[in-house]
Amino acid sequence: METLPKPQLTMAQSARKAELEEHVKEYAAAYEKAGAALREIRDEGLYTDEFDTFEEYCSEKWGVTARRGYQLIDAAEIAKRCEPMVQIPNERAARALAGLTP
Repeated sequence: METLPKPQLTMAQSARKAELEEHVKEYAAAYEKAGAALREIRDEGLYTDEFDTFEEYCSEKWGVTARRGYQLIDAAEIAKRCEPMVQIPNERAARALAGLTP
């Protein structure tokens, strides 16, 4: 089957694409910031002014299960440990590495 040539982007389209791709990169890295923040909130008990448990905090404040909160925490920790050697591209990849020995 013959493949069609790929269309060329205008300079304006190329610039806009680069701008949009930066937003995607920011989103992909956001799990690290969110997980680190949740870890500190949990570890320091910063939720106790409004909620009895971290599980309630996750559910009522953010609309996610405690399991999801812990997944973000774990993924951020994996990314932090791997950071000097390799950058983990997304949360799913980080969680896949969770079973490996540090």
